[in-house]
Amino acid sequence: LGDRPVLRLVTERDPGESRELPAHQLDGDGRITLAQARRLIDDLGRVLDREDHQLPGLGRLLATARLYFDSAAKDAERAKTLFVLLAEGLSNPALRDGVAALNARSAKSFEFSLARAKAAGEIRADVDVKVEAVRILATLRGAIGQWLVAPDAIDLPALRDAFIVSVRRSLVP
Repeated sequence: LGDRPVLRLVTERDPGESRELPAHQLDGDGRITLAQARRLIDDLGRVLDREDHQLPGLGRLLATARLYFDSAAKDAERAKTLFVLLAEGLSNPALRDGVAALNARSAKSFEFSLARAKAAGEIRADVDVKVEAVRILATLRGAIGQWLVAPDAIDLPALRDAFIVSVRRSLVP
């Protein structure tokens, strides 16, 4: 983590056990509580919910994908915090359900857009919207995760644009 601030994630189950969590906002004593972690998860979910539901399916899907890239570029520290929380959900039972819910909510957002696009004939009829939604989310997170680790090695706007072109090519008849 270098010289970046580190937060201690303190769970309600065992206040003596902490996990390190990089973040751009520290509370008074340099810790983040489970409630704060859950608030971050909820905030990110609300961003997904605010995406314009009036856009056509494919337009909304591509706008949401752009949002993932652009949000990471705008606030890399918050993106790092999200990635630490996602990883933390693998081993911390207190966060597992919240992370699983965020994952499901994120995939559902893409699934909603894909279903609308499919119904409107904007994408191929043989697209499995559930599978494709998870694939898109996983690819986005993988790309952003790689950029967060080596931002000087990856041109994020170029990667975003290539991703959008690739998704369009893979879906449009």
